[in-house]
Amino acid sequence: ELFCGNICTIGRFLVTLGMINTRLQLQLSSFSELYDQTVDQHNFFRRLHDDIDFDEITKVLLPKYSINIGRTAYKPSYMFKLCLIKVMTDLSDVDLIEQVRVNLAYKYFLDMNPEDMPCDATTLCKFRRQRIGDTNLLQDLLDITFRFAEQKGIKKRVNGKFVIRGIIDATHNLSGFNYCRPVPALKELAKKMRCALYNIDESLTETLSKDKDIRSTDLKGEIQYCKYLIDFVVKNYSVYLNDERFKRIYNRLKEAVDDIHTYYSGDPEAGIGHKSADTDFYGYKTTITVDADTGMVVSASVSSGEVGDVLPGKEVVETILQSDDYELIELNGDTAYSGQPFLELARDNNFEMLTTPHPILGTSIDGRD
Repeated sequence: ELFCGNICTIGRFLVTLGMINTRLQLQLSSFSELYDQTVDQHNFFRRLHDDIDFDEITKVLLPKYSINIGRTAYKPSYMFKLCLIKVMTDLSDVDLIEQVRVNLAYKYFLDMNPEDMPCDATTLCKFRRQRIGDTNLLQDLLDITFRFAEQKGIKKRVNGKFVIRGIIDATHNLSGFNYCRPVPALKELAKKMRCALYNIDESLTETLSKDKDIRSTDLKGEIQYCKYLIDFVVKNYSVYLNDERFKRIYNRLKEAVDDIHTYYSGDPEAGIGHKSADTDFYGYKTTITVDADTGMVVSASVSSGEVGDVLPGKEVVETILQSDDYELIELNGDTAYSGQPFLELARDNNFEMLTTPHPILGTSIDGRD
């Protein structure tokens, strides 16, 4: 998502297991003229395709593929672009692939011919799990966006480095897993499915079990009920799966049941953090440093929700300082970053730390206010 944000920033300035090869390079097609007729020159995905060289992604992900073992794989940049569209649209894998089948702007962005069919939804799921789970990938992608910005004249190097006037801050992100555990999560999805059915046929309120009838702590029983609901839709209301809204609710439920232990089995890496003395959340804390001149993310760190601001903040700053591509000359932050660790970093690495001192530190320097 941070990479997507950086790519969109550049856009605003511009107004599977297997053997890797160059599959899905755009070939001449008798239907290619459709793109000029239907995808406007100012379309966001057309501009993103024309202005950004996504082959850089292939170079980063290439080590995760075998050169000569396994079946032929889709090009990494193609798979990554699919993930990028997924972040932008918040669609399930199945719905995303269905949209790619009929959306010419997506096909143009993906280097597909108008008549080409996309990969299967399971291939996209496997790519996310096996190819982009590397913790170093985030910083690699952020570095790529700065190289893109350099090519477009948005950010220039000085003496071989990007000069960074940084702004550091942390934000809270709720966990994608359900804090209430699997049973309540499935109940909520099943409830949405029933509501969609009731909108079609009100008499179903007497046919389908209501919440009060299925409140059980038994995960196996809840899964069985959800499967019953899915089969009920397929047998009696499959015609409504052509309706976009109804189909997305159905796909969400089916995806959760098929992969319940991945989506809703709990999140051991998340934690309970506090936004204030009386407000907590379950999830993560994302600490980022943004370049003040361009608004682009330079470095980021994701930690458990209960972790304070100092350690991940120091990690983010040290990543910039250790890079050969960046020169940090200034860092702005709130009082959370006014402590000794950051003051020492600023002193030892010769950059200016601009922050409001914490109340317990006072404001005097050498005895003067």
